[in-house]
Amino acid sequence: MYYSFLASNHIAAMDSFWNLYVRNYDTIKSHTRSRFGIDGAWVPETMGWDGNARHTDGSDYTKNVFSTGAEVSQYMYYRYKYTNDAAFLAKAYPLMREVARFYTGKLS
Repeated sequence: MYYSFLASNHIAAMDSFWNLYVRNYDTIKSHTRSRFGIDGAWVPETMGWDGNARHTDGSDYTKNVFSTGAEVSQYMYYRYKYTNDAAFLAKAYPLMREVARFYTGKLS
């Protein structure tokens, strides 16, 4: 559903989406360390405005969803490729990198 914002050139409509993850970077990393013992970033399927994962961790339906970080990273990369906004990439890249580190740690 997010692709339309890029295609219709309404990039600013997605700023709150990107900022949710970027501003909660430290909380996401901390939760990943405490839950999985992995230095990386597991992005919860349902996340509160403050980065908490309480609704995901307690749910049999979403507590083992591991694809959200890849989806968020992919959308961030698409936004960068669409706009060539290096300042945005500088903010988004640390989370993208830590998501990859989580997958490396979880799948090895």
